[in-house]
Amino acid sequence: MEFFLRSLKGKLALNIFLLAIIPLLVLSAFSYQRSYRSALQDQAEDLEALTHSRGVQIETYLELRRQQARQIAAKEEIRRYLTGETALAGTVKAYFYEVIAKIGGISCICLLDPAGQVVLSSHLEREGQPTRNLELLGAAARDTVVGNILHKNNGEDIFSILTPVTSYDGRIQGFLEIYWLVRDLEAVMLEQRGLGSGGVAYLATRQGELLSRKVPALPPGRSGSLLASLPLREISGGSTDFHGEYNGISDQRVIGTAVPIKGTDWILTAEVLRSEVLHEAAFVAGTTLWISLAAALMILVAGSLIAARITAPLRELQSVADHMARGNLQQRVPVRSADEVGLLASSFNSMAARLTELYHDLEEKVEQRTDQLKDTVATLEDERSRLRRRDFLNRLHSEVLASLSSALNQDKLLPSLLQILCPSLIQSAAVYIYDESAGLLKPVASSGHALGSLRAYAPGEGFPGQAYLERRSIHVSQASHEGLIRLGTGLRDTVAECVTVLPITFADTVYGVMVAAALDPLPEDALDCLANISIELGATLRNIQQYQAVHRLAEVLRAKSEELELANQELAQANRVKLEFLAVMSHELNTPLNSIIEFSTLLSEGEAGGLNQYQGDYVRNIKDSGAHLLSLMNDLLDLSKIEAGRLSLQLSLFHLEDVLWQAFALVKGQAARCEIGITIRVEEGVSSVRADVLRVRQIVVNLLTNAIKFSHTGGNILVTAKPYGGGKTGPEAVAGTRAEAETRAAAGVEPVPGGRRGEWVAVSVEDQGVGIPLVTKAGIFEPFNRTKPVAPCCNTEGSGLGLALARSFVELHGGRIWAESIEGRGSTFTFILPCGDAEHWVDAGYAASVNAVDDGGTWMAEKEAAPSRLPVD
Repeated sequence: MEFFLRSLKGKLALNIFLLAIIPLLVLSAFSYQRSYRSALQDQAEDLEALTHSRGVQIETYLELRRQQARQIAAKEEIRRYLTGETALAGTVKAYFYEVIAKIGGISCICLLDPAGQVVLSSHLEREGQPTRNLELLGAAARDTVVGNILHKNNGEDIFSILTPVTSYDGRIQGFLEIYWLVRDLEAVMLEQRGLGSGGVAYLATRQGELLSRKVPALPPGRSGSLLASLPLREISGGSTDFHGEYNGISDQRVIGTAVPIKGTDWILTAEVLRSEVLHEAAFVAGTTLWISLAAALMILVAGSLIAARITAPLRELQSVADHMARGNLQQRVPVRSADEVGLLASSFNSMAARLTELYHDLEEKVEQRTDQLKDTVATLEDERSRLRRRDFLNRLHSEVLASLSSALNQDKLLPSLLQILCPSLIQSAAVYIYDESAGLLKPVASSGHALGSLRAYAPGEGFPGQAYLERRSIHVSQASHEGLIRLGTGLRDTVAECVTVLPITFADTVYGVMVAAALDPLPEDALDCLANISIELGATLRNIQQYQAVHRLAEVLRAKSEELELANQELAQANRVKLEFLAVMSHELNTPLNSIIEFSTLLSEGEAGGLNQYQGDYVRNIKDSGAHLLSLMNDLLDLSKIEAGRLSLQLSLFHLEDVLWQAFALVKGQAARCEIGITIRVEEGVSSVRADVLRVRQIVVNLLTNAIKFSHTGGNILVTAKPYGGGKTGPEAVAGTRAEAETRAAAGVEPVPGGRRGEWVAVSVEDQGVGIPLVTKAGIFEPFNRTKPVAPCCNTEGSGLGLALARSFVELHGGRIWAESIEGRGSTFTFILPCGDAEHWVDAGYAASVNAVDDGGTWMAEKEAAPSRLPVD
């Protein structure tokens, strides 16, 4: 059959057959195409309506899930937890579990910070991990988005919805990420209505990933990727929807439609088997085709008979051509007619004569070309040898680099290097390292010779010393230096053909030389390879020296660290001894001091009889000195407890107003003696304070006492309490208003935690005294920093512990304290404390002024418009 088709007879018969069969095939194709188009159009319209209907169901389902995610994210406890109320973690988690139990289909709920880190999750293992939707955070900051699809190991498929968690002013505080089970969507996709017996509907992403591994079941050997799917390529390329014929997900020819799901990167595809749609059209086309094939067979038989008569003369021409192909160039074709076949025979005979002439010329040219090819082959062999040598040198260089990069010890590095080079590249080698103490190049490693048989060289002596001194390579051969090196092969000694001496350098330092001997002359590229190895060896030796120096330094640092640790332990022991000593001394001195104060009080009040003026002054001095000494001892004990970390706070919720008045009552006598007025103002919005009431009162007393000491006679001290913070979140909320931020920055105060106005309260004590000199301002809160007072009632300097204790007590509460002062015009000391439960108190605000005056020994206090604080529900 193959021979028949290759012959001219077969080709003529085939042409006749094709001329007859083509019209018949066109008629069959037209009939089939008409039936196919009708069936395809009807099915495409039905399938498109079905796809759009199911797409609307999925979009409605996703919109319901988005609304549920927004409602969950609107929970107030979630906002408060993201603003720093970490104590609400349990409440938020309980809320997550309640939502999962109430709303079916939720796999996991995660709470993210603005950077996408999981800070809280219903699944504990997810906490601290980054979100799987990092690329969607930008879109999620603007609206609720549908995230990625995940296939869990337990067979459950899930998808995520990401919604922002915003503050009341619209700022992004974090994100809520909810993972939903795909099983609700699987019910939509598994609905077989309108898809026939073999049709299928499925959801996939634009990247070709199936939403569910259960819908549909992929054929064996098919992966889950649908990147080659025609609907996905069309819609991902910009089409709004798709319908047409293609190979479906089951690897069968299908008619399908696909539509994108709004608000996601999902594509819903519905497919119906083409065989089911075109069953009737295929039957009509098959019948027409069989009729056409029967007619074509009859035409083929008739064409074969016609072709046989036409090709008979040509077969004779073919026989002569076969003889010529076997080398019989004298054979000729007989010419029997003057038609086209006769003309062809005449032309063939002329061609045969010309071919005989060309054959002889061709033999001569073939001989010449053969000689040229021999020369080319020799050149190619040389180039091949050069490339093999270059490949060998590259592999050898790579092996050397690997050995150098892992070396940390010179004694192990050099023998390993020579073992690599010998005998693969050279037959013998030695490395000489310069010894500064001896002033000689000493052999430290060798291959091919015993190391003990090699001697040392001075710089400039021999080839090694010359290469070291001049910092250049030296190449010598046997022809110019007979008997240079004799190599022992185990059979007989052989003289080395060439020797290369290379300096081992790095930057401006020469570490030594490397001597290499070979039985054969080394080519230029081999010498270059050795030169590069010597340079890299210098860099490695430099690194080893640096490593050893660092190692020695680490040992020194370790020893110093141990000494420092021992010193720290001794200091801790000394600190404990100091604290125990102060506690014992305080206990032992408190009793006699209290007795001295009590007895001096009785004497001054005349209980033991009247005293003259001098005696009264002496007794009062005794009383004041005892009280001062007792206060100093208590301050020292408190400061020591703070430094040792043994001072604990007794926290309670109290009114700040009451503490301010209690502190005022403790210092009013001192203020009255100095004729100094005290004004207390509490602004509206000041909440209750949760703190240690005793320590807060001590802070205010210390600041008031300090203000009295440095105020002029007749001056006034202003005590102010007000809410602290700017009503915002972020860095501005920490500093409060712009003016507060500038004031605290000028005072060198670190930012405080918190954010919204009302979470902190600030108490300021402002005097009109001498102020603080700039040179001493930085150390005013340090212990024992004393300055001579200016008030007439304060004839002695303080202990220097009042401000230090005030700062320590404030910082124990988590607050900050700072000072502002203008020399000659007064000072203002401000400290901030965290508020208590501000929701249970309403502050109407008040301004109270108390003037300390001397009116015949009577103390007078005036209070202006000071309504009480009212508890409310």
